[in-house]
Amino acid sequence: MKQAGEEADKKEAKREPVDYLYSGLNWNFIKAMARIARYATEKYGSAEQYADSEFTGEKSPINHIPEHLRSYWAAEGHDHFGEDPSWHLVAIAYNCMMEFLYASRRGVKASKLAK
Repeated sequence: MKQAGEEADKKEAKREPVDYLYSGLNWNFIKAMARIARYATEKYGSAEQYADSEFTGEKSPINHIPEHLRSYWAAEGHDHFGEDPSWHLVAIAYNCMMEFLYASRRGVKASKLAK
């Protein structure tokens, strides 16, 4: 047993490196995305209702992204979150999240917008 004042043997903790860095994320932006999720719950009954099936056509995330970008560039307010056009950037990210989920299930397919 070690005597008082003696340093205990120090063992270095080890962990495999990872390829992500959460400290590089803007937590105010993440919180804003969470506010959109809460709004979706209020409006549609579930924040994850988009995950049950894939929105297509005019309801698809790919269709909504350019409209939010146009609204941001035009400095328009958001229909729910007020006059700050930055909410459109958050809505773009939320739509990208939905498309990311769909693409992870079915693979990436060329958009009609890309043609």
